[in-house]
Amino acid sequence: MMDKLQNFNQILSPNPSFSFGFLLPFIIFFGLMLLLGVIIPILIKKRFKKSPPYRKLGEKIQSPILTFSIIGFILIFFGWQAIPYLSSRILLILLQLAFVCWLIYFLVYLLKIFPKEIANWHEELHKMKYLKKGARK
Repeated sequence: MMDKLQNFNQILSPNPSFSFGFLLPFIIFFGLMLLLGVIIPILIKKRFKKSPPYRKLGEKIQSPILTFSIIGFILIFFGWQAIPYLSSRILLILLQLAFVCWLIYFLVYLLKIFPKEIANWHEELHKMKYLKKGARK
């Protein structure tokens, strides 16, 4: 299996032969992504009902993960059906690289920007506590 991934001609081949041993890890990976893309936002919405920053975080998680998993399943289907060019392994590799780039972006957001949004939200709640009911949004 690793020989096929390391062979440059096999990666760029317009119609490579897909074997079940090669597809099973991808099916598991994209299946877990699909499951996480559905479950995590539901858990966030239940746990943090009145917190806009956390709801925004759930949206930032859901859309890309569901998109990556659906595209991954489509590419696996193309490989299984041996559709020329769309079943190329380079597309799966590019999808994985895009996922890694999004994951890095999301971690930077989670570690740098999200704490500031939480602090701003708490500050806004603190200010709203002292405003008259008619002056509140």
